[in-house]
Amino acid sequence: MLGGHGELDHLFHALWGILASAGLASVGVAYESPERRLELAFRYLASVCFGLLCFALIGFQILSGPSWRGLFGIPEAGLSGDFGTDVFIRHAAAVGLAAAVLTGALGSRPPFAGHMLLIFIQASILYPVVGHWMWATGADGAPAGWLGALGVVDRGGAAPVHVVAAAAAAAVAMRQGRDPDERSEAGGSRVALAASAVLLWIGWLGVSAVSPPGSPARSGDLVAAAANLSAAALFGAFVTYGLDTQAQRPCLLRALIRGGIAGLVAASAALTDVDLGGSALLGAGAGVVSQIVFRMRRVENPHGPIGVVEAHLVPALWGLVAVALLSRAGPMDVAQRWALLRAQTLAAGVTAAWSFTVTSVVVLLCERWLIRPRDRRSAELAGLEALRGSGGGALAPPSSAGSAAIAIEPSPASPELDPSDERARLIVENAFDAVITMDARGRIIAWNAKAEEVFGWLRHEVVGRPATHVVVPETSRARLTKRITSLAAPGFPGASQEWTDLTLVRRSGVEFPAEMAVILLRRDDTHEYCAFVRDRGEMRRDADEKEAIGIISQLFLAADSLEGIYHELPNVLRTHFGFPIVAIETCDSVMLRMACVASTGLDAAALPLLRLPADMTLSGHVATTGRAVVDTQVARRPAHQLGILRDARVSALLCVPMKTRAEVFGTITVADTVARDIPSSVCESMQIIANYLAQTIIRRRTEDRLRGQRHEQQVIFDSVPAMIWYKDRENRILRANRPAAAAFGLDLGQLEGKTTAELFPANAIEHYREDLEVIRSGAPKFGLIEEIFLPTGQLRWLKMDKIPYVNADGEVIGVIVFAVDVTEQKRTERELAEARDMALESARLKSQFLANISHEIRTPLNGVIGMTELVLDSDIDAEQREHLGIALNSARSLLSLLTDILDFAKIEAGKLDLRSVAFDPRTAIAGLMKGLAAKAHEKRLELAFDVASDVPPLVAGDPDRLRQVILNLVDNAIKFTNEGEVVLRVDVESRDDEGFVLHVAVRDTGIGMDEDARARIFDAFWQADGTSTRRFGGTGLGLGIVSELVSRMGGRVWVDSRPGEGSTFHFTVRLAEAKTPEAPAELDRAPTLVGRRALVIV
Repeated sequence: MLGGHGELDHLFHALWGILASAGLASVGVAYESPERRLELAFRYLASVCFGLLCFALIGFQILSGPSWRGLFGIPEAGLSGDFGTDVFIRHAAAVGLAAAVLTGALGSRPPFAGHMLLIFIQASILYPVVGHWMWATGADGAPAGWLGALGVVDRGGAAPVHVVAAAAAAAVAMRQGRDPDERSEAGGSRVALAASAVLLWIGWLGVSAVSPPGSPARSGDLVAAAANLSAAALFGAFVTYGLDTQAQRPCLLRALIRGGIAGLVAASAALTDVDLGGSALLGAGAGVVSQIVFRMRRVENPHGPIGVVEAHLVPALWGLVAVALLSRAGPMDVAQRWALLRAQTLAAGVTAAWSFTVTSVVVLLCERWLIRPRDRRSAELAGLEALRGSGGGALAPPSSAGSAAIAIEPSPASPELDPSDERARLIVENAFDAVITMDARGRIIAWNAKAEEVFGWLRHEVVGRPATHVVVPETSRARLTKRITSLAAPGFPGASQEWTDLTLVRRSGVEFPAEMAVILLRRDDTHEYCAFVRDRGEMRRDADEKEAIGIISQLFLAADSLEGIYHELPNVLRTHFGFPIVAIETCDSVMLRMACVASTGLDAAALPLLRLPADMTLSGHVATTGRAVVDTQVARRPAHQLGILRDARVSALLCVPMKTRAEVFGTITVADTVARDIPSSVCESMQIIANYLAQTIIRRRTEDRLRGQRHEQQVIFDSVPAMIWYKDRENRILRANRPAAAAFGLDLGQLEGKTTAELFPANAIEHYREDLEVIRSGAPKFGLIEEIFLPTGQLRWLKMDKIPYVNADGEVIGVIVFAVDVTEQKRTERELAEARDMALESARLKSQFLANISHEIRTPLNGVIGMTELVLDSDIDAEQREHLGIALNSARSLLSLLTDILDFAKIEAGKLDLRSVAFDPRTAIAGLMKGLAAKAHEKRLELAFDVASDVPPLVAGDPDRLRQVILNLVDNAIKFTNEGEVVLRVDVESRDDEGFVLHVAVRDTGIGMDEDARARIFDAFWQADGTSTRRFGGTGLGLGIVSELVSRMGGRVWVDSRPGEGSTFHFTVRLAEAKTPEAPAELDRAPTLVGRRALVIV
């Protein structure tokens, strides 16, 4: 409130709303075409008034009524209810501003009834519901709306006003473009635009700072709010202006206005909740996001001349979210600020989605069954139709060289073409000739796209004006007018019989030769004229351009290098397009610098030294954006933008990018030092040439890269230390490397194309058979050793890998052979095999010799042992007995050693036979252990054995070999054990139908062995300790013989041991239970004690 003056405050609130709406309307009207300004101004006024009426009758009650679940207010009373005048007027001002925003976006495109329907939806539903979400309060003063309950901050109505209006406008946006280039700053004067912007700024300060809809203003906050809004507006305008200048867009005043509005919108949500620096950041951010969206849009002016999405929607969303980041309303920790950020983001998204969805649904339903809220696509394609209810006059173009000023004349309402004849309209619109339709008085009523291209006038700029004043030079107007009107004379056929050559004039005042044909269209009691115009100069240019493109195509194909193309192309372009200055520049995409590679008409000596930054020059801008630039008023540009052309006094230029879909390689610039028009056909031809050059650059680079890759592959192919060749299905060698040619004693040219039969005919069939198998099966073959005879007759051995040769379709078309000469290896292997055979034969003869003389060796030793034992049994003295005892032990040791050696020899000679007899295992083991007891007693060791009860009493096997194995293991255990015990355990491991497996374990407490010794303990001649021979004796053959004997008896042997913890030797043998217990082996019978004396010691 302003000082608490009641009605005066209400008056000020209303005044601020009127000023803000009027300012926004003034900006929109200033950008409208002259013949449409009156209608648009009326629409602004009608929209604001109708919106306020709808809000008073319906919307305000939904906004301020008792809340239903926080979603909307329940209407209670009409206008007579106590709404709170101050609250109503503040919201009414915001609703009026929202109506002006929506009208500025829609312009005069939609039908009037549809326009008012959208205003009704906005003022009665969209704004009230969102306002209720934000600002509704309960009886206790607490927030009643669901967004307000979340703590959402929106002081000035960024969401209900700007997000709602902009999202609704986006839902009914123009779907097709009408003006792809910004050719004019505005339809009116810049002074009027500046005044409108100032009016909008003052009104906005009033609505948002003095009378914000979100919260009553306090007198202490007014200055801060106004300062914040002004700072945001200034920073938004300057940032947008700076970005627009860098983009080299011509409409900079429009950018200033758009940026200023964006800053005001972004700061509306926070107002005094941020400081002055925060407001500046809000405005600058709004300018950035506004400019980003502006550059991204594909349709020119789809939402009004300022752009409601760029100026209102995106900045409002940014302002709502940024409140959480920049708010200084009170101390907030990270969690509180994060919660506020989530709430603000949710509010922004939900508000935009709500408005867009509701508006879209209403538009779709109304277009189908009720009124049409927007124009048909055909009307949008035609642009702003000046004949749709317009009664304004036609505005004359400014006078220029070659054209006289034309006075403003009243334009009568002209008949339109039949709107149902859509097909005919589309044909005319897309015709290759310029088509101009005139009424009976010669005033233009239709103007197709080709006419815009040929004459330079836009449709809405010429409709309603005399055609002869627009396209005909003053000297020819009278004659052409007489000729056209004569078509309507009685008896005249109504059409010119042939094309007439004449001179016409473009908008720039430049005259050009043309052909024209006119026909008469009769309509009831009136008639119209339809003129078809062809630019003869364009026709000639088309022929010249086609010829130039053909010559350049040949140049691209015939040139040996890119440098040759760069050298010749400028002269060709200069000759065929008539531009005295041509420059080709390449762009370094990494360093972003432009370099001139070829030119004509410039100082060529200094050009190669120039490396200009791409962001400073016009050609760099074209290269980075990929969009061509045509400028017929180059003198207006700063000198630094011209780059290499800055000293050439250029008046007109065309710069096109050399581009493909993925990359821009540089630019081609053609320029003239005199003023001239550059037709669109020239632009198209130059762009075709530039694109062709870009494709040629890619092709040349690809060829160079492939050539380099082929060279690298050939170097690698020839450097591989192996022979490689490719063969097709007919057995012809397609390609080979140098090692292969050298191996065959041929050159590469002599080798390629030959077949296997020609290279080595002696065994070609065998080689080809392997190749065919690889081709048919598709499976490679590795490690094939093949014998070949070279053409010189020399024998060579090759180790070959043959792999299927597959084409791009996956079909096997041959075989790839990798070969290594292994002749020396084969020779060495053969020599080694012969030496090995000789050694094996020698060993076999030695073993056979030892096996044969075993009886001759044992017999003398047994005689020595027997006779020594007899002498020891006789009566001799002690010294003799000692000497004979030593001799007896030595003879027995020698016999044991010879026995091991002879057994090992028998094993190697294959003469070790096993027998199978019935014997009692317990008796055999007991007799064996009795013989070893004395040896164990000498070392004070305990010797024990245990035969399990499941061992059969009578088994079939070789008792001698079983006893030999046990004897070796127990004897070794006693030998390597100094204290403790040696235990023998026998049990049955498993049984089956054929017999059973006997398991024997010998455990000792001796020295043990490590892992390496365990792995080699059963190898012949190997001992666990190098010193064991000196300490314990032995040859190292015993365990080797054990392993072989156990293996032959169908078992296995292994050992468990750790150093210092003793060892346990295990072995298994397969035996069978004896079927007949009679006559067991005599060797295994236990000695009987019947009739003998026995000494019992207790």
